Amino acid sequence: MALARSADAFYDGLIPEEQVTAKRILLRMVRPSEGLEVTSNRIRRESIYQAGEARDRVDRVLDKLLKARLVRLTRGESATDDQLEVAHEALVRNWPRLVDWLEDERVAMRQRLRLASAAQHWKETGCDASVLWRGALLDEAMRYRDLNDLETEFVQASRVAVEEAEKEKEAAHQRELAQARALAEEQQHRADVERQRAEEQAKSSKNTRRLATLAVTQAVVSALLLIVLMVGWVTKEGAAASATAVVGMVCCAFPLAVAVIVYAVSLGVFGRIRRSKESR
Repeated sequence: MALARSADAFYDGLIPEEQVTAKRILLRMVRPSEGLEVTSNRIRRESIYQAGEARDRVDRVLDKLLKARLVRLTRGESATDDQLEVAHEALVRNWPRLVDWLEDERVAMRQRLRLASAAQHWKETGCDASVLWRGALLDEAMRYRDLNDLETEFVQASRVAVEEAEKEKEAAHQRELAQARALAEEQQHRADVERQRAEEQAKSSKNTRRLATLAVTQAVVSALLLIVLMVGWVTKEGAAASATAVVGMVCCAFPLAVAVIVYAVSLGVFGRIRRSKESR
């Protein structure tokens, strides 16, 4: 076919660096379908420029493709809006060299076109963060070395969004840890306060019982001592004083014993009241 021979002659006449650029530009202008079908794909002129490749070389190769009538240019309102496409649909199907390129890179081209479409959609939605890529798609896009300016911005914005999401996730995790630590410290403080209160109550109760026991003991000792003294007095004074002594002994010992016992009981009551107030 004359068109295929003309395309081969054009390609073979390029220097190696220009051949690489020409192949990349032409592959951008075709779109593989789900099956074996391949169609031409109109693209914006600005999309053929990529980071790391001199623009003047791209312009030079594009100019040669246009003069060879392998590529057609449709002017836009500005140079950045110019549209490019393969000049002849038959070239896409019948140029063996281009067909071989397509077979070698069919899967990669589908993935590459998906990135180009996603980047354009991101721009059209006003750089909406919800359409940025993450995960395996972003990892794949970061391996491409032929990104144009828009695709580079899209991939970079996706990377920044992922990094910010990771930072926010880590910050949320740290906040949860801080809240958990604060709750644990508060619970420990409450436990310490309750333990201290229990120890104080136990100590207060023990002191109250000790005082009550001491008071009762003193009352009994006092009563016994008084009885001993009265018995001694009766023995000394004789039987005549026994009746008076017994009455006096009872009258003196009983009020004293009652007073001491009442005092001891009151200590116990007051101790219970104080413990009840402390536990509130």
